Amino acid sequence: MEETEKKRKKLSQKNTEQEEESGESSDEDSSEKSDESDKEALETNSESEDEPDENFRAMLRNVLQAENALEGDDSDEDVDDETMMSLDEKLSSLFTEQKKRIQAKKDEKEKLRKEKILRRDFKIKVLDLVELFLMKQAGNPLVFSVIDPLLSVIEHSMSSDSNKQEQDYLRKTADIFTNSLCRSKQYCKNVSSVQEELHSLLESL
Repeated sequence: MEETEKKRKKLSQKNTEQEEESGESSDEDSSEKSDESDKEALETNSESEDEPDENFRAMLRNVLQAENALEGDDSDEDVDDETMMSLDEKLSSLFTEQKKRIQAKKDEKEKLRKEKILRRDFKIKVLDLVELFLMKQAGNPLVFSVIDPLLSVIEHSMSSDSNKQEQDYLRKTADIFTNSLCRSKQYCKNVSSVQEELHSLLESL
């Protein structure tokens, strides 16, 4: 009986250590290297991971209760080696699945972070092309077609809670609109082909 109680206490201590290790692993992504634009999002995600995983705790309780591992010290029921081995296997499987779920969440967040960086870089490249077009083709009637998109970007960026990178994107867009478009020394002199479009644009503004 004493040997059984020792095994039970040892198993309980092992479960506590594994649960703490599982909880600590959920915070590892908060230390990942990222630029300033993604730090706030990562910190928010880390805070959500700090919350107890009630679903995991419930599954852990179910496993322990199924094997009568939560019985009090006053219990006279003996736990044989076969039951202990079965419980150990189930607990190991449970914690392995939990670690896989944590890793899957981290992988998904890393994927979203990379996608966000790619979208940001793509938008910057598009702005570079627009700026180059306005510099090289200032007299082209197609210049008028970029007015509304640039204004939409500025309006959207100003009305949303933006981080540092989005603010840089906003400033670049505003600079292109102000300097490369509105203050350009060259402009389209023949607007007869786009007269109706210009009237519609003025009305929309």
